[in-house]
Amino acid sequence: MLEAGARTPVGQLTGFQTQNATGGVDGPAALDSTFVNAWENSDAAYLEIYEQRHWEAQRYERAGVGQASGHTMAEWTEKLHRRRRNQLVTATTVADPFPETYSYRFHHSPDAVGDETIYYYNAGKCGPGNPRTGVVVVEPAPGP
Repeated sequence: MLEAGARTPVGQLTGFQTQNATGGVDGPAALDSTFVNAWENSDAAYLEIYEQRHWEAQRYERAGVGQASGHTMAEWTEKLHRRRRNQLVTATTVADPFPETYSYRFHHSPDAVGDETIYYYNAGKCGPGNPRTGVVVVEPAPGP
């Protein structure tokens, strides 16, 4: 197995980029073969692909055409995502960079009087012309 990541600074990941159609990755089967090669013959944690190949592979999947590897684009994405998580957590002292859940404790500002209202944008839910916002109301701590 190619362990390119072993020669890179701690915390960096190994990845590859596919060639375009004129370079040999000219369809879903070639793309699937590229994923297999990156997965089985290296420690690659990501594979950058051309949008056209991604679109073609998804079109084939929707038509019921399976790939030789038996994996869909979504499955390859999840496999590489798990590998990234494992490599980063193993190679660094940083906690899981992609936690399943996240929590934050809000504190009432010392200068605020009464309830304090905090507005935020949820970037993952925004769309063109449709910002998604949320509100958190922090109440002052009860007195003694």
